[in-house]
Amino acid sequence: MMAACVRDEETTQAACLRNDQNTIVVEGAWVRPAVGRPMTAAYFTLCNAGDSEDALTSVSGDIGNIFEIHRSSMNTEGVMSMAQVDSIALPPGQRIVLEPGGAHVMVIGLAEAIKPGSKTALTLHFRNAAPMEILAEARP
Repeated sequence: MMAACVRDEETTQAACLRNDQNTIVVEGAWVRPAVGRPMTAAYFTLCNAGDSEDALTSVSGDIGNIFEIHRSSMNTEGVMSMAQVDSIALPPGQRIVLEPGGAHVMVIGLAEAIKPGSKTALTLHFRNAAPMEILAEARP
């Protein structure tokens, strides 16, 4: 059976179809282009098609020296801040979106420029699921 995340129109809650090989589904992976900058950010949607909670615990790849999972938030005065987190929880049957202004992956110490349209390989590591390599397209 192929894995996919689907939206239940009646409840507007995200639900995942079970995948027999890997319970985590990744959609829409992209990175910001970075020409002349030492860092970038990666974004994607994760869907846990399994029956138990999992978590994104780290990211690795050849494009940078340091990969950190961050979460952005706005305080009561309207000031946006960003903090590193140890992991991102992936409840069963739920879709978690890593996006600008929210959770994301910082890639620091880039090995080379990331030009628009190029593809970057990232490996996602989970608490329970097997590591998964994805391709993220560079786009503004």
